[in-house]
Amino acid sequence: MDQATTFTEHEQIIGELLEEIASLQAKGHPILRDGIFPSTREHRFLPYNRTDENIFLSAAICFLLQRFRSALHPGQQLLAEDICQKVIACYPYYRKNTERETYNFFEHKPNAHFPHGLLASNLQFLRPADDVDDTSLIYLTSKKNEEQIAWLKNKLPQHANITSRKQIRHTFPHYSHLQAYSTFFGEKMYIEFDCCVLSNLLMLLLNSEHPLNQHDLDSLKYVTSVIEKEEHISHPFVVAPSYPRSSHILYHTSRLVHVTHCPEVLPLRKALEKSVRKELEKSPRNEMDRLLLSISAKRLNITIPPSIVGFNKSKIIKEDFFYVSLWSLSSSPKFRKLDKLTFFQVRFRCPAFNLALLMENHLLSVGNP
Repeated sequence: MDQATTFTEHEQIIGELLEEIASLQAKGHPILRDGIFPSTREHRFLPYNRTDENIFLSAAICFLLQRFRSALHPGQQLLAEDICQKVIACYPYYRKNTERETYNFFEHKPNAHFPHGLLASNLQFLRPADDVDDTSLIYLTSKKNEEQIAWLKNKLPQHANITSRKQIRHTFPHYSHLQAYSTFFGEKMYIEFDCCVLSNLLMLLLNSEHPLNQHDLDSLKYVTSVIEKEEHISHPFVVAPSYPRSSHILYHTSRLVHVTHCPEVLPLRKALEKSVRKELEKSPRNEMDRLLLSISAKRLNITIPPSIVGFNKSKIIKEDFFYVSLWSLSSSPKFRKLDKLTFFQVRFRCPAFNLALLMENHLLSVGNP
């Protein structure tokens, strides 16, 4: 927090951000389900801009609000709880059936993938499988009980590297032996390691009552090694295909160590401290990179230089948070090299989530959990 900002002014900033987030939640919208935070799918070069109603960004907002609930005033807590209840009410629409508690990025109904488009929603081969990323955040925010988490822990190895009878191709040779979890649940899907996705999953597993198994340990080993070897800087497209920016990877991995207190994450924390300090010295110009780096540093109790303090809200809300490559359905390393080309990327932007990131940064400034 800036020294010129008083605690009262800080509380006012939080209140205004929370009110603005609430105002963006869908209610009586002509095409969006009540409770969803609208986002957009965009292309940098083509005239492609579509309204999107994925559950991931809404669940991510819910996670942040629940995480910092104790730092809010009673009135703000009620508003945050109301926002989250409306998001959670949408979760069943993203699950295929009641017997299988895994979740999809898009609603489970005909042609619901890439909604409000002209072509992609009619191409069934573009429908993504249920994934670990959405499932993890939904489990975390809907407070699944230990029995439900046990079901998930039994399900995950069926789609893990090697034990699923499939082996990862799009990775470095020194990771191909790890029995880490894959991003997707689909039986026909390839194996993929994503440092950010695994960090979200490990937030759930490492904080549950269930003992760690080899898949848990190998997943954590992968995340830790990526940071130690600085592959999140040299090869972000390989180690985090859906979040291929070093700032995004540091954001997710630092959140894992911030919310997890088991000794197994200590090597990761040490590697993160070194990496974040090096990135701070570079003084990134991109507004979103600066914000994510600021949050990561505050989680690790690292002093932030003046170049990272202060953010332009109007610029932040225009930033995308992640992208989907048109080649993401391929497991071929040759085709996956095309992921880094901007022309093949569809980017997702959610103003409400970006405001929630600003809120998180402010709350961490005064030492909140």
